[in-house]
Amino acid sequence: MSIIDDRIFNLNDICFIITIIECLILAFYRFFIDKSQGVQDVIFGAFLLAIVVEILTKLIMWNEALPASNTVRQQLLPYLFVIGHLARGPLFLLYVYSITQTKYHIKLTDCWHFLPMFIGLFIVLGISGTTQDLKMYSDVTQEQSPISTVIWYFVTTTSVLYAVFSLITVRQYYAQLQENYSSFSTVEVNWLTTISSCFILCWSWSFIIVLVADQWGGVIADDIGKVYNYLIFILINALFIYSLVHSHRMLTCKPFIKKANHNKDKCEHIINQINSAITEQKLHLEANINIEDFSNKIDVPAKDVSYVLNKKLKTSFFEFINYHRIAEAKRLLRDEGSKDKNILEILLMSGFNNKSSFHRFFNRLVGISPSEYRKNKTIPDKALESSIKVTATYIAKS
Repeated sequence: MSIIDDRIFNLNDICFIITIIECLILAFYRFFIDKSQGVQDVIFGAFLLAIVVEILTKLIMWNEALPASNTVRQQLLPYLFVIGHLARGPLFLLYVYSITQTKYHIKLTDCWHFLPMFIGLFIVLGISGTTQDLKMYSDVTQEQSPISTVIWYFVTTTSVLYAVFSLITVRQYYAQLQENYSSFSTVEVNWLTTISSCFILCWSWSFIIVLVADQWGGVIADDIGKVYNYLIFILINALFIYSLVHSHRMLTCKPFIKKANHNKDKCEHIINQINSAITEQKLHLEANINIEDFSNKIDVPAKDVSYVLNKKLKTSFFEFINYHRIAEAKRLLRDEGSKDKNILEILLMSGFNNKSSFHRFFNRLVGISPSEYRKNKTIPDKALESSIKVTATYIAKS
């Protein structure tokens, strides 16, 4: 919310205008230039336009100096306000879906996400709401309409919930990556997690503005609102950079349907196949192995491999493969025939393709660095033995 003064534009308005221009540029790029990513271009472009509508309505609503007819300012803005605020959350969630799922396409059931928006439009239509109704938070001398209060709480709460759902989706995506890939970059996942978390912060802040205005008046809320303006400005710029730099690198994965009808004999057979893949085929030493490749090479459906690893061996594909890679690295570090190999060569021979993942796993599973392990020849190698035999554990207990 901006405090109106003698200037046409204050600093908050300038931030809004810059944000609008950035969103329009990026939306244009997504709609008409970048055709490499399919449906996610359309969804992301629509999300940016929803942000434009949200910010533009605020800019016109709180700056009386901007030229706009009375019909637009009083009658049209409430509907644009509802559309912008209640479309942004669902569109962001669908965007997260589109970049984290294999061959994602918009389904009819996705339309239910926009039900809150239509409810909001119905409420505004039913009460013949005007912009002045929504602006009452900035003037404590005016009597606040209870229905307008409900609208403000409704739009802000809905946005926060969708931001939370988006973050949950990102965490589920990360868990699926661990089931599908033996190694992967976490940079893009971290970016998406950060963006989702920032939207939770930003939209929660807008809820706080509403709460403060409702309880203590518009003057205090206006001061808090300035912070929101800067938050959304920073966030959109971060999203701008993220979209251009990172989103095209996102791995996709198809969630497996884990069935509970695997009998004991079938599980034992699959475990034997997995054990053979490690001890004989040495599939864990292939740097870019994923669960689909692994399953194809042992002639077992990926969903069955995933089920056995998760339910019977109590691990993920990511942890399982890297556990065996660390076992191989430990063997090489203790092997006199490999003493002329440096740590980089050891990690590559063990199936890792980057130093950070290797050192992180080695320190977590062994407790010391690879260099310290190589120097200390007296460390018992029980962990190595147990890692090689881990796939036989379930059979032994059966």
